[in-house]
Amino acid sequence: DILVKTSNGETIFVGDAKYKILSTETKNVQYQSDFYQLLSYSKLTQARKAILFYPRFENESSVEFRDTLLENLQVRFVFLPLGMDNRDDLQASLYEMMVDINNWIAN
Repeated sequence: DILVKTSNGETIFVGDAKYKILSTETKNVQYQSDFYQLLSYSKLTQARKAILFYPRFENESSVEFRDTLLENLQVRFVFLPLGMDNRDDLQASLYEMMVDINNWIAN
């Protein structure tokens, strides 16, 4: 579980990291409980933004998710690049992901 707050205690976002592969065929069923868990966290902390982190391996095709808005909660799905052999590629990919998250939080 992830909870990020400002220095004055305001919640910036909540998040949850999962270690399961989401298949294209069953993605809606697989992530539904994760989504509702995150919705509960956000209500408890009064967060307006939330992120679900899932692994993505190099040889795996991407599962497409769109950012979702539910009850004034913006949810972002982030797929962490795991299994990359090249350290520079991994660092570049993680950096790009963090910039994207930072921009999303700022808006």
